[in-house]
Amino acid sequence: RRSSDLIERGIKIAMDEINAKGGVLGRRLELKTSDNKGITAIGVDNFRAAGADPTILGVFGGKFSPTYIEVAPIANEMKTLLLNPWGSADAITDMTVTPSWVFRLSLKDSWAGPAFVAEAVKSGHRRIGVITPNTAWGRSNVAALEKAAKDKDVAIVGTEWYHWGDKTLIAHFDSLIGQGAQTIVFVGNEAEG
Repeated sequence: RRSSDLIERGIKIAMDEINAKGGVLGRRLELKTSDNKGITAIGVDNFRAAGADPTILGVFGGKFSPTYIEVAPIANEMKTLLLNPWGSADAITDMTVTPSWVFRLSLKDSWAGPAFVAEAVKSGHRRIGVITPNTAWGRSNVAALEKAAKDKDVAIVGTEWYHWGDKTLIAHFDSLIGQGAQTIVFVGNEAEG
């Protein structure tokens, strides 16, 4: 099963539990889905359409952090809940708007970075290489890893950027090994993985 299917299944289970207790303010919850195909402009359009619908209680974000980095300020502007169970880029929820209409339901990069660095150190490795997508999500991960490495006196020996859809990352891997990486942190989705 795809992770997105499992997240949708979890949402439906939670909604069934809420509906069994009378719904929200006496109204049953129903899940409507849309697909932005990983394209930020479509995600923004989908969110604006959902936010303009008076029957919509909120929107669950999807897989791609760059989309929800762009959607988050729109959620606050439209006063429409954005519930983020997947995208992990810090910028999705790290904002100064009060009140914020954006809520994280998952991991975030600044929590993952220290965990990766700690695992490397636990293995006796103090030289880390990073392979990451050339996206806002990739930049968020690099910032988190660089901060965590600095805090633990670990060196990031190199960062290799790739594009979604690249068919091989071997040259990036070889480059980092050549730069002395003892551990390589790969940031990616299933296609590149």
